[in-house]
Amino acid sequence: MFKNIDCKEVFPEVERPVVSYVNSKHFVFFNMTSRRLNRKSPYYMSIHAHTKKVIDYNSIIHLHYYELLTNQYKPTFVEFHIKMCDLQKDELVIGASMVRALEAMLKSMPPAERPTNSTKCPYPPGIYHLVNVSSPRSILYKSFPFSRGRIFINVTMFQELALILQVDLVIRNL
Repeated sequence: MFKNIDCKEVFPEVERPVVSYVNSKHFVFFNMTSRRLNRKSPYYMSIHAHTKKVIDYNSIIHLHYYELLTNQYKPTFVEFHIKMCDLQKDELVIGASMVRALEAMLKSMPPAERPTNSTKCPYPPGIYHLVNVSSPRSILYKSFPFSRGRIFINVTMFQELALILQVDLVIRNL
């Protein structure tokens, strides 16, 4: 039933991001794109957002994983419901990617234009440009139950729906 990917290096790629809903009470804009640098490189995601409210422990991300089976996406048992600050602090895959992207953004921006000077939560309102976000390699992917799927992501802020988006997930061998 479980499909184990047996190789030395496995990594996830997120392809074809679609932002289907943005709540104007929480965001001025939110955009997510995915691209490759060349044919054999992994996909890198870019997130551009202008937040109106503080992102803190009142912001919760809900991740629902669906597996691609016979050209249909079927729900799986893999789900995460985690506060954004806990995700950034404790989670080793998505959280680590966020911290690396925030560090790169802070290095590239002049101090006067930065929305924050720290990679730690909470994040004040402002414009965030997280570019070339990629997931770190992790032992988790070697035993992940499927290699192709879709992640449906809902973000709630202050118990109100703020974002709905989806990305396609492919776990590839290096």
